[in-house]
Amino acid sequence: MARLDQLKAENPIVAVVERYGVQLQPSGRNYKALCPFHEDHTPSMYIYPEDGGFKCFGAGCGLHGDVIDFVGYQLHGLQWDKTNPPMFQAALEALSAGPSASVPGEKARRRKPPTSPPLSHRRATDAQADREKSLTPMILAALDLAARVYHEHLITLGDDPETPLRYLYNRGFTWKTVRDGQFGYCPSHSDLLQVAAELMSVPREALLEAGVLRPTRSGHGDYETFYGRITLTDRDFSFRVVHLIGRKFPGDNLREEAPKYLSLPDWPKPLYGFASLPYKGHGPVMIVEAPLDMLTLRQWGYDAVAVAGAEMKGQHAQRLRDLERPLVIIPNNDRAGLEGAERWREAIMAGERLRVLPLPEDVGGKPVKDVNELAQVERGQDIFADLVRRRLGLEGARSTSRGASRPQRREPARTRRR
Repeated sequence: MARLDQLKAENPIVAVVERYGVQLQPSGRNYKALCPFHEDHTPSMYIYPEDGGFKCFGAGCGLHGDVIDFVGYQLHGLQWDKTNPPMFQAALEALSAGPSASVPGEKARRRKPPTSPPLSHRRATDAQADREKSLTPMILAALDLAARVYHEHLITLGDDPETPLRYLYNRGFTWKTVRDGQFGYCPSHSDLLQVAAELMSVPREALLEAGVLRPTRSGHGDYETFYGRITLTDRDFSFRVVHLIGRKFPGDNLREEAPKYLSLPDWPKPLYGFASLPYKGHGPVMIVEAPLDMLTLRQWGYDAVAVAGAEMKGQHAQRLRDLERPLVIIPNNDRAGLEGAERWREAIMAGERLRVLPLPEDVGGKPVKDVNELAQVERGQDIFADLVRRRLGLEGARSTSRGASRPQRREPARTRRR
């Protein structure tokens, strides 16, 4: 392990990426670039020097990892497997050799289109295909641009007190979850998206049709839909951004009656996170109401989806039935949450495969309404794991493809607020 840490320290990811001929553009404290692993026309790969990682947010790609993974993908393309000893050793040797070994292999030049999902996801992909008739390329470009712009702004503000990033840390999220989930932030009175759209030649009409921009009531000018909110993205099986959800940020003082969560207007709410479930998973899928609760569970290593509301659509219930996996509803600890969970149970109709897991109403005198509030109490993750074992009798409930993540975050260095 010490050797690996030393090798990474001697080969910073920014230098290694440039070594392979990738031209980097500054993006706050990070960098962005055209992804070398798929046909990319606008920068979709982000390089994070602080934690030595990279991630591509491009449609159909999604490659990510550390500097060793980057070299591994260059050498072996999609065949790269970090657990394969010969491949891993070859990547280490190439990294140690320096610039002389940095010649991309033919396999790594372009990533092949993603393969079709397995049978258990067929209904979901059929529904996705139907929706794609409305998701035009310009609308997809508008959604992708909004996700990137707000993600960059969140990171650029840094993690000083009162910033959205510090708020997310205080709610128990790690830097890795914020980065990989492409959390973003749209400030009040923002024109960030409109400025970026003009620079990227994304027309105003596409922003309006996508729902990320709204005309004012007076008809004079527009406003950005998610102003004063932290943004979360939902992606389809091709890793394209197909929906955004905004969560109220207390630091922006939105009016009290404003909804806590806001979805794109005129678009159906998604079953948040469904497309990113592992195809070959066998453990339970946790079902919660709020996206932040879902992301908390995933950070803990569990497969989860969010209904993004109290009502579950018939097609969402059908998708969950098609998974042929144990399903666990985790209701919010209030009347609306408990009543909503009962409606979900009736809609899914999965028989013995479907269980309900109530959360404790309080821990150490502190009220607990949902999973994310549980994450903010001492030993919240351990308390939840114990609930799963005792009430569900599931020892191996965590996803084999995710692994649990403890809140030992490697936070990015603080930056001056702009």
